[in-house]
Amino acid sequence: MFVADLHNDLVQRVIEGEDVTKLTSHGHTDIPRLLKSEIDLEILIIWVSSNAKEPNFFKRADKMYDEIERISSHEEIIIPKKISDINEGIDKNKTMLPISMEGGEGLENDINNLYHFIERGLFYFGPTWNHSLDWVSSNYDETYNSSKLKSHGLNEFGKEVISICQDNNVLIDVSHIGEKSFWDIASISTKPFIASHSSVYNLCPHFRNLKDDQIEAIKKVKGLIGLNPYPFFIDKSFKERETKERKKYIDKKVTLHGWVYNSRRSGKIGFLTFRDGFGLIQCIVAKNDVGDEKYNLFKKLTQESSIILDGEVVKNDRAPGGYEILVKDMQLVHLSNDYPITPKEHGTDFLMNNRHLWLRSKRQHAILRVRHYIIKSIRDYANISGFKKSNEIIFEDINKNIGIMIEMNGFPEMFQALSKNEIKN
Repeated sequence: MFVADLHNDLVQRVIEGEDVTKLTSHGHTDIPRLLKSEIDLEILIIWVSSNAKEPNFFKRADKMYDEIERISSHEEIIIPKKISDINEGIDKNKTMLPISMEGGEGLENDINNLYHFIERGLFYFGPTWNHSLDWVSSNYDETYNSSKLKSHGLNEFGKEVISICQDNNVLIDVSHIGEKSFWDIASISTKPFIASHSSVYNLCPHFRNLKDDQIEAIKKVKGLIGLNPYPFFIDKSFKERETKERKKYIDKKVTLHGWVYNSRRSGKIGFLTFRDGFGLIQCIVAKNDVGDEKYNLFKKLTQESSIILDGEVVKNDRAPGGYEILVKDMQLVHLSNDYPITPKEHGTDFLMNNRHLWLRSKRQHAILRVRHYIIKSIRDYANISGFKKSNEIIFEDINKNIGIMIEMNGFPEMFQALSKNEIKN
């Protein structure tokens, strides 16, 4: 079985100076955790925001490449620069970390910059993020800012970018592409293309999701679609329910009971990610607001310490989830010492034997929620189809083998399709 994760934003943490070669207590991924996983291929994303303070987008994107390539010295890792490297990684059972790009800001409307990134091993290329460029439109802007677009779909420069990518076996990623841009790409494509992290519009009508004819178009060229379990993309009522619920508390004082997911400090301001049974939220702990005593308490907090927070809910689009808590008071319930998930040696094997601890992680919590909806869907279908639940002992062997894993059997086949006309190198 070949397992692939088509989209990982680990590079953003690397460029901020974090050493992801060491085990961390936060974030979705680091190299130690990745190597202990069953994932064969983890695609790392170069992303340069069009709102970044750094005006030289090409320079910043190139720097991200530099930072990631430092990881390639690890003997268990391959950063493939061509399709034959993928085949080598499969043969040698290496963890492969291809580098891809989301958003074409780094090109700075210069084809030579595209060739530069191709030479560095660009694996796949997503022409847009949410923000459209001069030569291609995003699905966000086609939905909400159509009248302001400089190019609705691809212009001639955009078509040249797509052609050059495919001529050099660089996959095109259409996950953030507008519908008009999508069909422009489909009309000129000579190779498979992918949607790295999209869901199904027919099930949840979100602008980021693919319509049925788009799914068929990807299927026709033997491309792939990577599943995206983001709640807004799979539950059409989620946004309305969440917005309605959160509006109740904006600018209101709240009391939260839960645990410390992670924390960091910058001078007299602390950033605490708080976890309870509903999810995560960012909390701002300012020394001027809580006083010396409580700020010193914040500095002593360890992962999974139990706390009670009093604070004010404020809207912040830059915060995860769009909201955060301005902490006014803090109480320690229990200080966690030597929390078992934190030490490096407590990896996957340890957690498999201590599932009650593993369930506190975002990944496992998400897996349980996905599992719940899968089981619910099966039972709903069985109920409306007239089936009745029987003694589970009959299905004991099946139940023992139930797991949550996405098998990308199409990946090797897609590589073969791509490499038919590959330049020998």
